[in-house]
Amino acid sequence: MRKIIRKINNFYMKIYKNNPAKTKRSRYLYGKEIYNDLDDKEKSRIRRTIKQYCPKIKIKSRKYRKISRDLAFSKKHYKCANNEYFMFDFWHKSDKKRKTFITGIKKREYIHMLNTDESIEILKDKYATYELFRDLYKRDVIEINNEKDYKKYEEFIKKHPRFIKKSNNLACGKSIEIIKIKEDNKKDIFDNFLEESNSTILEELVIQSSEMSELHPESVNTVRIITFLDEDGSIKIKYPFLRVGVGSSIVDNGGAGGIICLIDENTGIVIADGVDEECNFYKIHPDTGIKIKGFQIPEWEEACNLAKKAQKLMKDARLVGWDLAYTSKGWVIIEGNGHTQFIGQQISDQIGKKEPFEEMINYEKLKEDYEAKTSKYEFSVVIPVYNCEKYLKDAIDSVINQTIGFEENIELILVNDGSTDGTDEICKNYKEKYPNNIKYIYQKNQGVSFARNEGKKHVTGKYVNFLDADDKWAKDAFQKVKDFFEQRNTRIDMVTCRQKFFEAKTGYANLDYKFKEAKDYIVNINKNPEYFTLSVSSTFFKTNSLKGHDFDTRLNYGEDAKLITEIILEKGIYGLVKNAVFYLRKRNDNTSLTQNSKTDITKYTNTMNYYYKYLIDLSKEKYGFVIPYVQHVVINGLKYRISNQIPDDIDEKIRKEYINTIIELLQEIEDAIIIDTRNVNLNIKYYILKQKYNDDNNKNCIINSEKDVIYKDKKIGNLTGNKKLYLSSINIFNNKITLRGIYKFPLYIDTAKVYIELNNKKYDLSFEKTKEFDKLSFKDEIITEVKNFKLDIDNIKDVNKIKAYFEMENIKIPLNIELEETSFLKNINKNYIKIKSYMITKSNDKALIIKKYSLSRAIKHKIINK
Repeated sequence: MRKIIRKINNFYMKIYKNNPAKTKRSRYLYGKEIYNDLDDKEKSRIRRTIKQYCPKIKIKSRKYRKISRDLAFSKKHYKCANNEYFMFDFWHKSDKKRKTFITGIKKREYIHMLNTDESIEILKDKYATYELFRDLYKRDVIEINNEKDYKKYEEFIKKHPRFIKKSNNLACGKSIEIIKIKEDNKKDIFDNFLEESNSTILEELVIQSSEMSELHPESVNTVRIITFLDEDGSIKIKYPFLRVGVGSSIVDNGGAGGIICLIDENTGIVIADGVDEECNFYKIHPDTGIKIKGFQIPEWEEACNLAKKAQKLMKDARLVGWDLAYTSKGWVIIEGNGHTQFIGQQISDQIGKKEPFEEMINYEKLKEDYEAKTSKYEFSVVIPVYNCEKYLKDAIDSVINQTIGFEENIELILVNDGSTDGTDEICKNYKEKYPNNIKYIYQKNQGVSFARNEGKKHVTGKYVNFLDADDKWAKDAFQKVKDFFEQRNTRIDMVTCRQKFFEAKTGYANLDYKFKEAKDYIVNINKNPEYFTLSVSSTFFKTNSLKGHDFDTRLNYGEDAKLITEIILEKGIYGLVKNAVFYLRKRNDNTSLTQNSKTDITKYTNTMNYYYKYLIDLSKEKYGFVIPYVQHVVINGLKYRISNQIPDDIDEKIRKEYINTIIELLQEIEDAIIIDTRNVNLNIKYYILKQKYNDDNNKNCIINSEKDVIYKDKKIGNLTGNKKLYLSSINIFNNKITLRGIYKFPLYIDTAKVYIELNNKKYDLSFEKTKEFDKLSFKDEIITEVKNFKLDIDNIKDVNKIKAYFEMENIKIPLNIELEETSFLKNINKNYIKIKSYMITKSNDKALIIKKYSLSRAIKHKIINK
């Protein structure tokens, strides 16, 4: 029966392939495919939204499945948000009616075409908006940034002991409070402002008129008037609405539970019942009993004229939502919104407003003009190529085979940096096959930065990626990146994707932790400075964001990380596209640039000065200090340099300058950030701190009773879980075991005892120094000393359990018995090793088990570990 249903569904989907939105059934079937492709976090968001709006629907019910699949389809097909699906009641609407609604993504498209990014930023900055429209605010406003603003603050509170406090750049009524100052608390309140935000706005209280106060006296009730500046200079008003607070709330925003009421743009009369963002409708106000529909906004013409007057000052933002309040001084501006909304106007009467709105803004011509200025392509991909014929086809094909559609949406720019192999022929063949999509540039060999910069000159796409010629993209990556840019946040200039190794290495790259830990898809570098990103190959940029930014041609290493960091520092945010995968090749033949970089002299000169030092200086210039994000970027690079030797052929003068530069850079890194650095072991952290403080002895380091390693009163780690004993060989002869291996002694341990316990009997290990060292630092100093041991144990039993321990000053720590990579014992983790008449296995409690071999024991072991 299921096979029959599946065949019917497949046949049905073929019929509606070109119009999947035609019927409820086709929307469900296509929505099912879309839903199944979502990651767990997005499915969870859908579940939460359904529970919010339909609390009685059970997750395992048939109706839930239908709604969730239809919602997934609507998100992709109509570009609506989860909450908009319910607010606009899409479940009960046909395809034709759904298309009439202005969704958030559609709104952002209008905004992108009508408003410049700079104008949006001005309107988002509450104090910058006040500075521009000071005369239209008709009240005092100040901004608090630092301690120097205290005098300004004192003068303000003398005039206004009660005032409104807002955090700059926050929307939806968040962080708005009425503050009352007393003489004994004024300094404490000021200090709280500095602690809460780096920009706090204080405003003289707006006292609304009695007419507006009747609606709800607790809040300042405002009107949102949306103005559109036409090309001929005329200003039109469309879809104004009234916002009224409820309960004890002092704000009227819909996002804070306020009621939205649609206003007739010509008369100023409310023409529909009120509604909140939970889709509850109100004929009368629940607190005051005032009838909502039919309410006359006082002096409506004056309100419209004030909005038009403000719009004339914002020529770079042609579509703005103005929040106005009616006071004893007449109408005043509360703020302007470069990202005005169209939710309330459409849920109030459940009528989509897209067609009349697009007619007003002359959408078709606007879109045509906008596309003429920009690109017909969504993406540009620049691939710099040098002697990479073996891998180039994989990289190019991964772009051509994108599910978004190569010929319609992608341009590929191949820059041959003077290759001497078959690269030229490969590039020309692809260019011939796709003449409209592929640009081919040949230049003499100048390096990857020159090649990328040359390719950048030819970019016309909306988004750009710089792909290395030996890497590749997952087939659906570009579609997921486009969806992210369109759905998430228009302020974001760049997104980065997950890096997954292939060929000589597998698994995800070191910085993948941010994709697992980040609570949101947006990284704010001030909140999560440890979530940094460094690779342009796995990153997509808005093309406009690259203006004024080039790859530094003086750098052979770090040039991409430098450019990325410059761009991230401009806005302090970037996106994580968690479900788009970038495949990073680790070559089997070790021929890539990054795999053979130790002897390049610029790694010890230019990279230090034009990458690490540059970022330190840039942060100081921009913020006045080295922000934690930049510190994390710098220490991430330095940790590898500090734990690696400088090649012998590096000039002595360069060697000294290099060492001194590293020490100088460490002075800019906080101890806490060094200690919190990821992917670096305890021994190296300790050594890095010693270099920072020019500490030649171990007196500043102690190990406490909790097994914590403390350096200069700071905990840098714990010995538990950090200690291992490595075995290189096990020999068994005449009931005697001979163990050989090594133990790695870190610098902070002077005296310690390591012993093996066999069948509850203790055997101390005696160590010999060896010429091998686990880590030799950039100063040719030992970070971890490796010592050999050999142990003979007589009279072994049928079943023998071997454990290892580390002991010092009454601290006893079980050691994990590891097997050296060079030893044949390394395979023990997968199975067992047979030595003579014994079998050796590993237990879960860090011990080795040696048993007399028997067929039954071997079979049992295989069954258990299958």
